[in-house]
Amino acid sequence: MPSSISSRPPSPNRGSGIAADLAVENQESLEQWRKEMGIDVSKQVRLVKLSHMRYQHKDMEKISVFMQDFGMRIVKKTDEKIWFGGYGEDHYVYVAEKGTEDKFLGGVYLVESEADLEKASQIPGASAIEDLNDAPGRGRLVTIFDPEGFPVNVIFGQDPVPTNQLPTPEKLVYNFEDEKKRINKFQRFKEGPAAVHKVVPNPTYI
Repeated sequence: MPSSISSRPPSPNRGSGIAADLAVENQESLEQWRKEMGIDVSKQVRLVKLSHMRYQHKDMEKISVFMQDFGMRIVKKTDEKIWFGGYGEDHYVYVAEKGTEDKFLGGVYLVESEADLEKASQIPGASAIEDLNDAPGRGRLVTIFDPEGFPVNVIFGQDPVPTNQLPTPEKLVYNFEDEKKRINKFQRFKEGPAAVHKVVPNPTYI
């Protein structure tokens, strides 16, 4: 019995799309939404990136051994603080401070300008601007608290790390179908600590 279905040669997609602003009805503008939510853009503190983490530790020797085994290096050490570095453009990625209990002291975020640091210091409950004269790269810090009570820190004014001092792991070289940059050489990983770029905030970690 002959089939009633006929075939046709391939053709481009015949469908049509709907513009995003037409797909949902009764949309409000960003400006209107900000007004309804009471958001004043002029008061916003603009963040650039996560800079490093701060934790308080009872046993500084224990955390020092752990961090170095994990892949970090000691950038600077005093009786009260240890600054641990990874790789990349930051002076350090973790600060351990000596205390009577293990405690989360918050992530530290780089802000765009000195004006943003000043704005942060005006938030209710915020600390005064602290000069980090003893820290590698120095800088200025403000600590505020989120609605759950966790500390959040912002920083600005650190000295840049000289380019020739940036520690970076060796980059892998890949071969492609039409390009062979790695000839007669295997990809082999060396045993040892991991290359650490960042440590992310976690209030439950001690």
